[in-house]
Amino acid sequence: MSSGGGVFRDGGDPLLPVGPPAAKRPSFLGDLFGVLFSPTAFWARPRPTGLPEAKPIWIHLAILIGIRSVAGFGGALLRDVGLGAAFGQLFSGLVAAFAMVWLFTAIVASLTAGTAGRATVRETFRYAAYGLTPLFAIGVLAVVPLPYVTPIADLVLMPYTFYVLALGVVPALGVAEKAAPGRVALICGSLLVLWSIMPTLIPLVVEALVR
Repeated sequence: MSSGGGVFRDGGDPLLPVGPPAAKRPSFLGDLFGVLFSPTAFWARPRPTGLPEAKPIWIHLAILIGIRSVAGFGGALLRDVGLGAAFGQLFSGLVAAFAMVWLFTAIVASLTAGTAGRATVRETFRYAAYGLTPLFAIGVLAVVPLPYVTPIADLVLMPYTFYVLALGVVPALGVAEKAAPGRVALICGSLLVLWSIMPTLIPLVVEALVR
């Protein structure tokens, strides 16, 4: 029964008003496994309230990119390329990964601008950060001291990354369903180009800066 807007059990103990359950605060592992194994549910889940939007995203990115870069550093040492070269790869890997997230964010924002979607920094940054999770996660294989392990692993995971990004275009970016196929094609094509040029471009930029 209820009285004065409150809800009571049979024993008369008051309960809080019935309403939709509050969204849980995100955790790194929850986000990681959600994106990797249940991307549809991940994109559709309600956002937590009372938590700065950027904080869990940056934590997610920092951990994934950090693991990928450290794995590459360890793999370089195991290949006996030298400590200096290994540190150079570590630094350039960190710069390349974060730069690619921001460039991809800008591209997604431009492709979903106007009536096709809500091209805000918050939405597109979240979409880019979580949508690239499969590629960043597979980077742990960079610790294997064999040539071309990382590029091959990236190539294998690229189609699944396209799938994750495609599922998020409508719920995460607000793109109309009729416009989604075209936007997905443009977004995935842009990612493929970025992922191809960044490993070559960033080392050149880093080398020019440290001269």
